[in-house]
Amino acid sequence: MTKRASGQFGRRASDFYPTPAAAVVPLIPHLHRTGVKTFAEPCSGAGDLAAHLEVEGFYCRAMGDIRYSDHRDARGWSPKDYDNIDAVITNPPWGAKLMMEIMERQSGFVPSWFLIYSDWLFTKQSARLMQERCTDIVPIGRVKWFPDSASVGFDNCCWVCMDAGKKHPTLFWPMAAKP
Repeated sequence: MTKRASGQFGRRASDFYPTPAAAVVPLIPHLHRTGVKTFAEPCSGAGDLAAHLEVEGFYCRAMGDIRYSDHRDARGWSPKDYDNIDAVITNPPWGAKLMMEIMERQSGFVPSWFLIYSDWLFTKQSARLMQERCTDIVPIGRVKWFPDSASVGFDNCCWVCMDAGKKHPTLFWPMAAKP
């Protein structure tokens, strides 16, 4: 899951790492700011991200996952799969090629928020999507992916919003200061 501990930890199939609630909290004000009420979760895993958002009053209208053998693979969704949603909100697999395929597909239909590792923003492979579609970057720092772990993950993370209908320069929202 991280380049900083290569070979020290096994990687889970399809990058299945449940999204902790603490990673979702910084996104909530931005969803309210943009008027999001309904969403789709195309990389749902066990449904943790959708559950965290529904506790906050958002409504999940569609779910899928790359591990499903049917049409619910995030790379194959069509306009009918979005069921009049306001946004896609997801924690995609972090393998760069797969992550980018999902980001491009999903953001082609509706504004889409992705929980990713921040380093990706500063790679050549991200340049086109960042320039053409990135509307917002919300840094969240390091995430504690394993509840029983004594420490947080090795990578800094952020939420990025991608939208094929981008109308403004990318907005960067600094991390909130800890009280």
